[in-house]
Amino acid sequence: MSELMREALRDGADWVLPLDADEFLHGDVISVLKAQGSDARVIRTPWKGYVPTQNDDVSEHNVLKRITHRRSHEYPRWYKMMIPKTTDTSAGLCFGNHALIDVAGNRMPHTDTPLAVAHFPIRSTGKSCEKRLEDGCPTRLTQRMHTEALFSGKPSMKK
Repeated sequence: MSELMREALRDGADWVLPLDADEFLHGDVISVLKAQGSDARVIRTPWKGYVPTQNDDVSEHNVLKRITHRRSHEYPRWYKMMIPKTTDTSAGLCFGNHALIDVAGNRMPHTDTPLAVAHFPIRSTGKSCEKRLEDGCPTRLTQRMHTEALFSGKPSMKK
């Protein structure tokens, strides 16, 4: 992902927003980006985790309209980065695009805005197993704990 970010910046992108397919920006993105000015810093956007409930309208195909329930508090607190064209192209994204680091491994300065990332972390069983294996965790146990946490409203055990 870091190399794609660097390529986009070299090719003249004003901003790079490395979001996953299950993430959507929430808020007045255009206004916030325009307000950053020519010396813009990395923007840190907090996740808002949404989870399905039995009350969701299964006939609604738009996930943004169908799944409206979210946790009362996020734990652990995750963020996504929005990277401006002023960023040093030697910087790199951490796994999951949750932080931007310099060549020494230090987190780069950021600014907070009213924007948020709506995250809908619902996966198929196969994808959940694959993700647990990538994380180096025992698949069945962590998948069960993560799924139970999502549906119970309790904080996830996943780091």
